[in-house]
Amino acid sequence: MGPAAALPPALTRLHLGYFFEDQEECPPQVAPLTRLAHLYLETVQCRPIIFAALSHVGSLTALQLNNCRRLPPPEVLRPLTNLRTLAISTYDVSDEARAAIDAALRALPQLTTLYLRLSPPLPPAVTALARLRRFGWVLFRALQFDILPAGPWLASLRRLALVGAVPVDRLQALQAATQLEHLGLDRMLPAGAPDVPSEPASLLVSSESTRLLQFASHHPTLHQLQLSGYWGLSREELQATAAGLAAPHLAVSFVECIADLLSAAVPDLDEGFLRMYMWPSPL
Repeated sequence: MGPAAALPPALTRLHLGYFFEDQEECPPQVAPLTRLAHLYLETVQCRPIIFAALSHVGSLTALQLNNCRRLPPPEVLRPLTNLRTLAISTYDVSDEARAAIDAALRALPQLTTLYLRLSPPLPPAVTALARLRRFGWVLFRALQFDILPAGPWLASLRRLALVGAVPVDRLQALQAATQLEHLGLDRMLPAGAPDVPSEPASLLVSSESTRLLQFASHHPTLHQLQLSGYWGLSREELQATAAGLAAPHLAVSFVECIADLLSAAVPDLDEGFLRMYMWPSPL
């Protein structure tokens, strides 16, 4: 965007992308947008100073950062007191990147919706988000991690989607999620499975699916269990197992792709976050 370009002052949504090393700052036209509510930034590779203009966009309610090597520093995020939704997708697993994500979350205690594409462990600051209601996490594999640590965040959580191979026993922490209504899962990982399975068939363990249904049926507030991916049982078998658990409060449904799973837990995600998850599920 050139310096002479003008943006409509009534703009409420904006998608900007591809800021590389020679980019000095976010286009200054962003700062006067007093009605801007949703901002999507993609492929930010330059210095954090690029985000300086964002601190003046007090109307912002949703910030989505896709494939960004740099994140807004805390001093930019703290003035955004209306911000309720934060989405971060990154391939960077360095300590520096994790520290930047944690610092961003600490600057936004008011968040109610969070999406992360990040390998475990969970940034510690997430556990302090006492108002968090919706959380979607693409976490790949989680064999050795306590992926759902205790904290105030569990008590407020209502909708959760986990995309990745997760052992059922890692879900026991959700007993503390006393308002959880919706749980979406991509696939489960059998206990004792190898770190790198040679075939998807190694995940097809029906006993793990049964354990999941037993867990879900005993959760006092969980009403919707949404599944996608490999489960070791057909849909009909899973439905029959759920019915046999005598849990009329629990509805088990299936979605064709991971994008649908994420959208159900974290509404209004930009298509850029969902595009890579739109393949149909083999279930």
